[in-house]
Amino acid sequence: MKIAICDDDRKDRMDLREALEVVWPDAEVDEYSAGRDLLSQIEGGGKPTV
Repeated sequence: MKIAICDDDRKDRMDLREALEVVWPDAEVDEYSAGRDLLSQIEGGGKPTV
């Protein structure tokens, strides 16, 4: 499973990543600090679960 976290607050991203890794330890978690970066990834062919 691929999961994308998009939040401008670094600590919030880290906290959410840690919680997700407990529930889904095998998930691939990507972090984005800006929505435009996430959209660029999606438009470029990446298909994260949001």
